Amino acid sequence: MNRLARLSCTAAMASVALGQPAFADVSADDVWTNIKAYLDTFGGKPETTIKRSADAVSVGPITMSWDLPEDEGTLTLTQSGFDLVQNDDGTVDIQYPATQSVTMRAEITDEGTYTGTVDVTSTNLNISASGLPGDISYEYSADQLDFTVRDVEFEDIQSEGLTIGGTARDLSGSASIAASSLVTVDGQMKLGANEFNADYTDTAGVRSVFSGTAQGLTASHEMILPRSGISLLNLADAMERGLRFTGESSIDGYRSEQTITLDGAPVSHQLSESETYDNIFSLNRERLQVAALLENTRLSFSAPDAIPFPISAIIARNTASATLPISAGESLQDAALSIDMTGLEIPEQLWGMIDPTREIPRDPMALTLALNAKVKSFWDWFDFADVAARGKAGDLPGELHALTLENFRLKAAGAELTGKGEASFDNSDKTTYEGFPKPTGVLDLTLRGGNALLDRLVKIGLLPEQQAMAARMMVGMVAKPDDNAGEDVLNSHLEFTEDGELLANGMRMR
Repeated sequence: MNRLARLSCTAAMASVALGQPAFADVSADDVWTNIKAYLDTFGGKPETTIKRSADAVSVGPITMSWDLPEDEGTLTLTQSGFDLVQNDDGTVDIQYPATQSVTMRAEITDEGTYTGTVDVTSTNLNISASGLPGDISYEYSADQLDFTVRDVEFEDIQSEGLTIGGTARDLSGSASIAASSLVTVDGQMKLGANEFNADYTDTAGVRSVFSGTAQGLTASHEMILPRSGISLLNLADAMERGLRFTGESSIDGYRSEQTITLDGAPVSHQLSESETYDNIFSLNRERLQVAALLENTRLSFSAPDAIPFPISAIIARNTASATLPISAGESLQDAALSIDMTGLEIPEQLWGMIDPTREIPRDPMALTLALNAKVKSFWDWFDFADVAARGKAGDLPGELHALTLENFRLKAAGAELTGKGEASFDNSDKTTYEGFPKPTGVLDLTLRGGNALLDRLVKIGLLPEQQAMAARMMVGMVAKPDDNAGEDVLNSHLEFTEDGELLANGMRMR
């Protein structure tokens, strides 16, 4: 299945995740008009049957279909219908069948048909709509939602060897849909304990078993959609007309585990646990921003035939964020990347295998990286069809014009390396540094405890003396001792000059 078709399927599946959405009277027809305004924004030509009675509107199964560009095929999504029942107090109940279904079908030219269905069975699901026509709020709750995936046909994956399911408990939340020239969707959701399981065995006898659990989840989002509709393969165009999205989520007690076997024999096992897992996401015409926080994370991995011992680690806190420009333009745009990891610990069992005499300090490790950049983007990254064509043609996606290292710190094994710097880049000169724009700027680095670490590595037999001497000589070429800062401190001032030279502490290296 080609890349464009995969993107189509993924984006379309996301579009049907309508949060089942309280103060004046609304009618059942008002609610259906409101929901349909939301569905219409996805450009999927929704089709259904409507039956009206004195106090209700019955909406039949809803089918949405998209034609893929360049006659590559079609994508169809069908979801269960529902009843809208008028109440005497001016609210409307939305009643789904006990088991709802969503079926995806992709017919790809010259490749075939790919299908899959998700069934969702609810316990005590209640959804109530209220508000004003065109601006309706939805309150919902459920004791439990159970989902299963069935009838999968996707490349070499068949339903006979595949089991996917999960459970979400104590669901509650609200959503609002305000439809005017733009459609604004706001939502908040809370879940109790939830779990996900997948089990697949291929025709070669390789079995992969995955499970994920969480003790609780909270989430919120705001999405603004152009009333005139969007193309899921060209979100850049929709962003020009107002599309934007913000969201955040927080997961408590997250745990995932995967085991792979071959004909029953273990191949690998990996486990990840975090007490806290938070995410923030923002997308608009100018940029994509993401951020994540994980606290008290435990990781482990084993592969008996490849690694003679299991590998594990503990990370007290890990944050990461990125800002990426996504639109083409002649002006420079901001980009950023940051990582801050503290409290990385390796188990004593692993330390003991390489350093049984405890020569190397076991202090928790840390890594900090903060980068800012000025870039020029030649592509509209959310025009997926255009990106695929440009990538195939080998076009240049953009240019780097400036880079600032705000902070760098790596602390491990009793040594610490820190650094700061900045540089500008001349994209008209890619000959001084062959194939790369010529940099002009400086980089300052400080290494503390480096010589002591080399001594310890030699003492435990992990590094031969000759290699240690070679390492000292190489470092000595670009760094010099800083006696004022204490013992075993080396400084390096690297300068990329306008005329293409590279200087290390004033000495020409290039």
